[in-house]
Amino acid sequence: MNSLITLSIKRPIATIMFFLAIFILSLWAMNQMSIDFLPEIEVPKLTVVTSYGGLPAKEVRELITIPLEDSFSSLKGIKHINSISRDGLTIIELEFHWGTDMVLAGVETREVIDLAYLTLPDDASKPQVLPVDPNDRPVISIGIFPKDGDLALARRIAEREIKTRLQKSTGVGTIQISGGLIEQIHISIDQDFLMAKGLTLTDISQALASTNISYPAGVINEGAIEYIVKTDGKAKTINDIKNYYIQSQNDSNPIQIKELGSVKTAYDEQHSVFMSDYSEGVLLSIRKQSGTSPIVMSKSVRTELENLKRSYGNILEFNIIEDTSLLVKESITNLVYSAVVGALFAFIILLLFLRNLPNSLLLIISLPISISWAIFLLAMTGRGLNIMSLGGLAMGIGMLVDNAIVVMERLSDLENKNTDNIIYSTTSLANSLVGSTITSLVVFIPVLFLPGVLGTLFSDLAFSVIFSLSASLVVAITLIPVLFKLWGKTGAPTKRNSTKSYVWQKIFKISFRKPIFTIVFVIILFISGGILSTTLPIEFLPSLNSGTASVKLEMPPGTSIDYMKDIGKDFMRQVKNIDYITSFSFEIGGETNDPYYLSNKEASTEIITGVITYNKNKTTFKKIRDSITQSILLNQGKLLISEPTDLLSSIIGIDSGREIWLATGESPEEARKKAENYILKHKNWQILPADKKTRITLYPDRELLAKNNLSVSTLSQFIGASLFGSIQSSFYSEGRDVDIKVQLDEKNRDSIQKLRNFSIFNQEGIRYKLEDLIQLKEENSLPYLTRFDRQDVSEILFAEKTTKEQKESLYNLNFISAGQSLINENISTIILVFSISLLLLYLTLGAQFESFILPIILLLTLPLGFTGIAFSLFIGRASINLNSILGILVLMGISVNNSILLYETFIARFKESNNILQSIYIGTKSRIRPIMMTMLTTTLALLPMVIDPAGTNTQSSMALAIIGGLLISTLLSLIVIPQVFYRYENRKNS
Repeated sequence: MNSLITLSIKRPIATIMFFLAIFILSLWAMNQMSIDFLPEIEVPKLTVVTSYGGLPAKEVRELITIPLEDSFSSLKGIKHINSISRDGLTIIELEFHWGTDMVLAGVETREVIDLAYLTLPDDASKPQVLPVDPNDRPVISIGIFPKDGDLALARRIAEREIKTRLQKSTGVGTIQISGGLIEQIHISIDQDFLMAKGLTLTDISQALASTNISYPAGVINEGAIEYIVKTDGKAKTINDIKNYYIQSQNDSNPIQIKELGSVKTAYDEQHSVFMSDYSEGVLLSIRKQSGTSPIVMSKSVRTELENLKRSYGNILEFNIIEDTSLLVKESITNLVYSAVVGALFAFIILLLFLRNLPNSLLLIISLPISISWAIFLLAMTGRGLNIMSLGGLAMGIGMLVDNAIVVMERLSDLENKNTDNIIYSTTSLANSLVGSTITSLVVFIPVLFLPGVLGTLFSDLAFSVIFSLSASLVVAITLIPVLFKLWGKTGAPTKRNSTKSYVWQKIFKISFRKPIFTIVFVIILFISGGILSTTLPIEFLPSLNSGTASVKLEMPPGTSIDYMKDIGKDFMRQVKNIDYITSFSFEIGGETNDPYYLSNKEASTEIITGVITYNKNKTTFKKIRDSITQSILLNQGKLLISEPTDLLSSIIGIDSGREIWLATGESPEEARKKAENYILKHKNWQILPADKKTRITLYPDRELLAKNNLSVSTLSQFIGASLFGSIQSSFYSEGRDVDIKVQLDEKNRDSIQKLRNFSIFNQEGIRYKLEDLIQLKEENSLPYLTRFDRQDVSEILFAEKTTKEQKESLYNLNFISAGQSLINENISTIILVFSISLLLLYLTLGAQFESFILPIILLLTLPLGFTGIAFSLFIGRASINLNSILGILVLMGISVNNSILLYETFIARFKESNNILQSIYIGTKSRIRPIMMTMLTTTLALLPMVIDPAGTNTQSSMALAIIGGLLISTLLSLIVIPQVFYRYENRKNS
């Protein structure tokens, strides 16, 4: 260490060049580093989807969900198995323990599926492992609106042109399309005429499939010329389809399709709807590739979007509905701004205390040098720039000058800038600076070994603090002496503290003469802090004010998508009349080929999900929510308005706006009844699903079917083709294939009675009425069935936090908490981290001072700091979250340094005067100025992070905790610690 200091001071130009090289390299490294809101987090979840068209949810649960769950239970590292069974579809979410190799887990899951598929019903699709995380939010959403209202054209251009061009943009991963219309050719057949000709819809579909084809027929060689022969029966126009012939069973003459019904251009049934500010359109949801910066991707997409506007601006209007990269950019910009302003505050404090402009400027130069070193090391270790790594750098702004202040104060006292004097003064401080830096860093070592999401999330912050503080130590003992030698100014500032000295003398005398007052005051303060901490809200991460509100409007099961669209339009009209609301967009349903929609357990065409954007500078989320609740009139349905889930919560699947409990049972009916019984006593709870769905169930007469040479399978296929239609062929038009759908005319299938009147032929051509072969019943059943860890469950939703009494009653009834807070889930890990940090701090102090007892005394400042944290969080209306908890770790390292500084001063004075009380008094008085200077530089440097009116700084609660804890612990340590040391030294010497 001494050799490094000596070499640096004797070769000042080389030292400056070295740090300039690090600074330049850090600028290059920063340009290469990924920029994101959070560190890269791999969520240990897989989603498995299996379909069986037409099968009710109850049978899906029995025939598909339960067998698959039993198979998946043997997977290594499996933590929870969640499933939801819908009509014709089952979605199984496999949650693994954090740290599981998800590539290997995916391979093993597919191996299990290969075996389990053999036991599933024949008509069930093979289970698919979706390569998506259902909670992965789009980075940017683009609305496309046709200027002439042609939604089919907008959808077609979006699928064929726009998606392809945007896919080439930098960082784009997947693009999902929803909304709009899909063009089809509908052949609507009159049932009576069909029956009269002895035909079925299947006959027409098969005839189309065998007639409307283009097929290669071979090759003819005629001399030197080779001819390719092709049979082209493809329809070129709709009239060609109308004129196709089909052989009738009851007539020897073929008949044309146009004789059986109408043939016209129409649209497929809408599965998804997107509207924004009264306009219906097409939505493109764009997600980024893994490891790509959302800011870079968004910039690339926006550039291509401008090109698209030039290409299609005459027929289409493009609007960016949501861009989460703006929140990322704003948060990172605010952190950088806070760091710059914090550095300015630190400089002002240095100037006020030192009253020496050259030396103050030299001290502030150490900040960018230390930060650049930290950024360079972050890049070398593969870390990126995000709110955690930048938050660690911004948080350490005030601390980075602490070591430099100590060195500069010692150098300023020199009579001249002799090289040997500078070397001696710096080396004499080196050991104590290393010790104090280690005490600040050692508390972060356990953070690096945190498992799961906590480790992934906070390791970047821990590395930032460790790298920056280590760099500040090197800068303080090498660069600062060099800069002082070249441009520094000697001479300590004139002391003007007679009033302060008098005040301190009075406080010191009172505290030593009547220590009981100090003890009572500290106890009252500590108890008050404990009481206040129990009133603070608890959350995983503080929520950000994004200026948006999430809206969910749930209608009764079975509500048609057209009626949902009308409800959405009326709701939009009422919302847009509320002050400060700037825009409103909503979606209904989703596409059947959208893996993100399929893997969403709450996906349904009976739910309107919307986003309201409001002016966050003029109003708040609470006011917007209250205005909507009071002014919106709904005849039916349930409305839920919540703050949008933050990016981290959406990634790991936390819904911070509500609490869900699960009632378990041996069957879905038992679980539902258990939940309903609880609901009767607690009106403010809601059971999910809220309503049952009315369905028509056909019970076939098996004996009658067998006698008439019919099967249940034939009957089911006939009914499906009659109601849904059949697609067996396509029509090529304008460079695209348009599906041809054969279906019964709407007038033949618009009532239950007409369903009864359906007619079916057996193989002998004998006609039977459907009502003669089946028994038709109207039944109410749940639209979906949920299971958790292979148990049937019924969900109960509570929009607010449950009380302690409610939790106890729920646990006593064997209810399961599905929305357990990650803080509660990892509370043992958090306690372990604090315990290990405290132990490492004790061991470090013990090794530094060769004592078992002294470290305990030095650590007495910690509980004083905890009291300050509780008061600051309460005053700042902040919550207890992982950021504020991490602030406690930071405080543990900082506050102990004050005790160390006081103790070393006491011992040095005691060796000179051999008077304990006098040594403590003079020592404390002499250390007030540097202690207050380091405390103020740290707290004021963090102040810009606390002043966050826009609510976009996630680190504000951490800064608030550090400021409050450091302020109280510093002030009280100047009173309490001297008394403790006085009694300790008295007892030791006696």
